[in-house]
Amino acid sequence: MSTSILIGTYPSGQPLADNTTWFFPPGQLSSNIAAENRAEMAVRDAGTFQKLFCYVPANTASVSTTVTLRKSRADTALLVTYTADLTGILENTSDTVAFAATDEAAFEITIPTEGGANTFTISVLACEFVPDTIGNTVSFFVGAPASGGVSTATASTTSYLVPMGGIQTLTDTTEARQTYRVRSAAVAQDLRTFVSANARTTNTVVRTRKNAVNGGQSVTYTSTLTGQLEDTTGTDTLAAGDDYNYSLTTGTGTETITFYHFATSLVSTNDDFANMVGGNSGLAFVFNGTNYVGIGGGLLGASATEIRSQMYPRTTFTAKELTCYASANTITVSATTVTLRDNGVDSAVTVSFAASETGLKNDSANTAELATGADEVNLKVVTPNTSGSITFNWMGILGLATVPSGGPTSFSSFTLLGVQ
Repeated sequence: MSTSILIGTYPSGQPLADNTTWFFPPGQLSSNIAAENRAEMAVRDAGTFQKLFCYVPANTASVSTTVTLRKSRADTALLVTYTADLTGILENTSDTVAFAATDEAAFEITIPTEGGANTFTISVLACEFVPDTIGNTVSFFVGAPASGGVSTATASTTSYLVPMGGIQTLTDTTEARQTYRVRSAAVAQDLRTFVSANARTTNTVVRTRKNAVNGGQSVTYTSTLTGQLEDTTGTDTLAAGDDYNYSLTTGTGTETITFYHFATSLVSTNDDFANMVGGNSGLAFVFNGTNYVGIGGGLLGASATEIRSQMYPRTTFTAKELTCYASANTITVSATTVTLRDNGVDSAVTVSFAASETGLKNDSANTAELATGADEVNLKVVTPNTSGSITFNWMGILGLATVPSGGPTSFSSFTLLGVQ
């Protein structure tokens, strides 16, 4: 039975004030949203959520804070509780929650009120998903803004978005920066978006894109229409080597429309997973630095403290096909390296960008074995001691695990998603 891991990280730490309830799309820690309907992710393949994992680097809230998986706006048993000022890793490895193909999922973080200014800071939030359909692996690609919604008021323009990660702008018209290079065959489906405000009087269309042409999925916001839209019939069949992303096309007029998320599901029958950490405006890494990011989600920040981006997978898997896209590089003397980390040590899986080199780089030769519950996983970016910076728009990896004999808790693969 296949499984996926939805992982959101925010290496610099997502600080949340007390006397607040926040909601996050599974696989994201960028969007601290006060309205649950703006954060919900559609579950359109029945299955089970399990193995909740959290890392909290700082906590000054002297009250108990709960992190809870929500099912169609109701609390579930999949939760952890951080008592007064507690930090570090907490897991719930015993409770499971079954979802139907008509449910929605979101994470809720509730911090009760207390005197003074107090914050609960989280940097990793992850769980697993096991689909009911034997032989399938379901990967959830969710794009969400860094805080609140993200808006556009352009007229008659087509812009492009990475399919997974942080959405900082809706105005990038250079598609190459926003395309994810597929490394294993899958079917993309169930395009879903959410609009909180729409003053436009003409149509706004969101589409999937495959190899720089319109894909098989789309939704249309007509004049002043808001709320969630889904395409539950269209699909995109993706082969290894295909490019996949989203587009947004506005009609005439310069009124504002505000989006909160873009999402699709990727279904694989190859016993492998695809994950991606992305940011459609890119993240610049300055020279002479060693920084760490997570394995998937939003590429909106990095940290020199490695534990803030690490998580313990709960299945053994083989990592391979590290792929990175750099849109700018003003480091003119030496190479920049991106390396998969295995239990706090460099693995053989790595790519290198020579001085001034940009574009797509891939390591198709090396692999790394990560053991369940023992080997932390994340990415390390090392820039040389020269000058300048290098900007990455996304990094991705494939994983493969062997299915042990047994029932629905056995795994054939998993997906790491939603890293900040």
